[in-house]
Amino acid sequence: MIGYVTIGTNDFEKSKAFYEKALAALNVRKTFGSERMQGYGVKGQPGSLVVCTDEGAPGDRGGGFYGAYFRDLDGNKLVVFKMGA
Repeated sequence: MIGYVTIGTNDFEKSKAFYEKALAALNVRKTFGSERMQGYGVKGQPGSLVVCTDEGAPGDRGGGFYGAYFRDLDGNKLVVFKMGA
């Protein structure tokens, strides 16, 4: 489980718009924020994760790890994944 992820940006407003759109597909919404940070989460769950330049097609990465990698507007590499059989 991920408690939280911190990602820096060079354009805060543009980055917030990017993540709002990218995370909506995962049912993740803005939960809190200030002039220096923005939090996202899933309703009814405590702080959730944390995408969208494609870094390769989703697939089995071995050992039951199935993932897809992306880069955000600032070049941060992120992964959406599922563990298990």
